[in-house]
Amino acid sequence: MRRKKTASQALRMLAIFIGVVLVMVFVLLYVSNELTSNSSKVIGLYNDRSLKIVDIISSEVKKKQDAGMSSEEIGDFLEGTIEVSGSEFLVYENGDEILFAKNTDSTSKLGDYRDPNKYWNSVRFNDVQIVTRSWSVKGTEYSLSLVTETSGILDSAGIMLHNYYIMLAVILVCFVLFIVLISLVIQLNVAEKRLDITESDLEERNRNIEEYMENNEEQAGNNMNDEDFEKRYRQVDRIYDITVLRNLLSKSNDPEVKPVRIIMIDFEMMERYYSVDEIFDYVHEIRKELRTKEFLCELRKGLFAIVIYKTNEAETNIRMERFREILEARNRVKKMFKGFDMKSYLLGSGEDSVLEDFEKIYSYTKEHRS
Repeated sequence: MRRKKTASQALRMLAIFIGVVLVMVFVLLYVSNELTSNSSKVIGLYNDRSLKIVDIISSEVKKKQDAGMSSEEIGDFLEGTIEVSGSEFLVYENGDEILFAKNTDSTSKLGDYRDPNKYWNSVRFNDVQIVTRSWSVKGTEYSLSLVTETSGILDSAGIMLHNYYIMLAVILVCFVLFIVLISLVIQLNVAEKRLDITESDLEERNRNIEEYMENNEEQAGNNMNDEDFEKRYRQVDRIYDITVLRNLLSKSNDPEVKPVRIIMIDFEMMERYYSVDEIFDYVHEIRKELRTKEFLCELRKGLFAIVIYKTNEAETNIRMERFREILEARNRVKKMFKGFDMKSYLLGSGEDSVLEDFEKIYSYTKEHRS
């Protein structure tokens, strides 16, 4: 059983880990896609701006060509139109030759790269955005291009830093989520262990009661004396459950143990949370007042029952007064409950068995509890 529990906890941890990883991957992919889409929009806006610049400059170049300016003179003009940098520059060409690239110094050093195909292959090797305008003068095709590095566009708009912080925030959130889920699983495992201990404790207690009742039936004259019972079964710090109570009552029809009475104590709770330990501690003093083979049982939260044997009504009333004094004294100190109702019932005096009478009383009490 313990191995199964351990395996179950391990599988739960593995499932949580896989689930969190999948969620993190999904979130990161989604955020990454959104950031890429946002970057594309910024690049598109920048290209629109670049196209307007190229339109203006190419219009001026065409005018100077019409005025008879040489390619070198147009190159000098282009060198002063925009601020040239490593991430943004102009390229002026005709169909057969690069006439200007970046600046006059770079143009003079082009060498074999004056060939347009060779030059553009080297430029496009990098991640760049190219905006071009073409026109024709006396049958010769000319074009002007503005080349901009993509990273330069994103840096100038602050997108790279923005994306970095967004991804960092998402990773941190996913990490916190992972830690929270792991903490919850650990708490769940601890609670499960506590529940296992409680269940084992109850099972052991019920087995002890079963053994006692079976021995009580099998041994004529009740060979087990009170001292033996005290050592084996009666535990002052224990409050039994309704399963044990029903087991006891089902075996309490022997005339030798009658009259059988049950005292029901119904606490009127305040509008707050009550822990199990808190309630059990409250009624603990009553447990100390019980005689051998008498049991205090919790039927449900705030509802307790005391089973007593061979006790007439007058003596039962005296003992109830004692119980009432104990509870009222504790309530004056603890102030846990608004009050409580205490009643005694005779079981198994008619045609019904002791257990049947109890079930009727229990059902009625549940239906009429406030």
